[in-house]
Amino acid sequence: MLATVLMGVFGAFVAANALLALCYWKDLRRLWREPVLKYPVLIIESDDWGPGPEEHAGLLLRLTDLLQQYRDAAGRRPVMTLGLALALPDRQRIKDDGFRRHHRITLADERFSSVREAMLNGVEQGVFSLQLHGMEHYWPESIMKAATVNEEVRQWLLADAYPSTEALPPRLQSRWVDAASLPSTPLTKEACQQAASEEAEAFADILGMKPAVAVPPTFVWNPAVEQGWKTAGVEVVVTPGRRYEARGGNGELLATDGPILSGGHSACGQLYLVRDDYFEPALGHTAEAALAALENKSRMGRPTLVETHRFNFTGDAVEAEASFSTLADVLEKAIQLYPDLCFMATEELARKIKAGDASLVMSHGAMRVQKVLARVRRMPKFWRLARMTGAAFFAGICLKLLATKTAAREMS
Repeated sequence: MLATVLMGVFGAFVAANALLALCYWKDLRRLWREPVLKYPVLIIESDDWGPGPEEHAGLLLRLTDLLQQYRDAAGRRPVMTLGLALALPDRQRIKDDGFRRHHRITLADERFSSVREAMLNGVEQGVFSLQLHGMEHYWPESIMKAATVNEEVRQWLLADAYPSTEALPPRLQSRWVDAASLPSTPLTKEACQQAASEEAEAFADILGMKPAVAVPPTFVWNPAVEQGWKTAGVEVVVTPGRRYEARGGNGELLATDGPILSGGHSACGQLYLVRDDYFEPALGHTAEAALAALENKSRMGRPTLVETHRFNFTGDAVEAEASFSTLADVLEKAIQLYPDLCFMATEELARKIKAGDASLVMSHGAMRVQKVLARVRRMPKFWRLARMTGAAFFAGICLKLLATKTAAREMS
């Protein structure tokens, strides 16, 4: 009788968990296949840099000096990526042309030589890594259409020699849709491919290096953009974990693909990396919040790509000082808290993940299982069901046995 009851319980356990695994098989498989890192990895990703006033060169040099003060255990300096928007509107030519078409000034212009040299100096010192953000941080035709009906946008084009794209309405900061009116209108596949290829080639012409990594402005982009980048040599696309291809009637981002995990690939073969932690000291983000993100990502064997923006360091003087101080605090405490912390550029991280580099990427072992399990625990509905079916308890026991076996093997 007891044996029959036990067999019934066991059968119910197996059936319930088989059904649970079947329902979530795709998600579990993707989490298992996502690369698992042995060590914490921290990269500061800073967007919106490009042509700007002379003062920006001094701020970039100051960032270089700050980053050079820190080292991980292997002696590597922290890396800040600079997502570059390569051009600003040429306000005089636009005005002279009667607002009939858009004209640009690029980072190649002599007026921006000191800014350009400061960027390249940081690259030479090993603390900057340059990434493609876009030719502009907007779609030119959208800006021109908006300027005909929106006085705020018109004044943005005319009022400042170095207009800040951060001051544009968010919908117009999306480069790969026409958001002059909402909901946005898709651009043609041909226009996207051509513009993406041209901006990547311009990056190489201006800076003397091909862009290995692209970061879509406001994370709105589409497969045609990826194809254009790929043609010009871009091998890595930084994402927020989803691809947004449009803006809705209220300007909201509309996702068409996801979730995306680091180590996934675009249709044309580029490697995806996920960046979904934010560090904006000028908006009140603290060092503790950045360190919490590092702890969370490291527990799951994921890299910590922390998103920040130029305005933190180039805006109000008091806020800028606080941003420099907070960044230094993050780096100092991260090194103290994580002796095995690794600093590297996003491009290097992508290269190691793509190669399955054993110096960083785990292929087996109890620690890998533990980190994947930490990811699974972030699936609230699945984990709640797993606790109800007993799968969570069983997984914990198996993990402890595996850890004990691994430790014994390492001691022998």
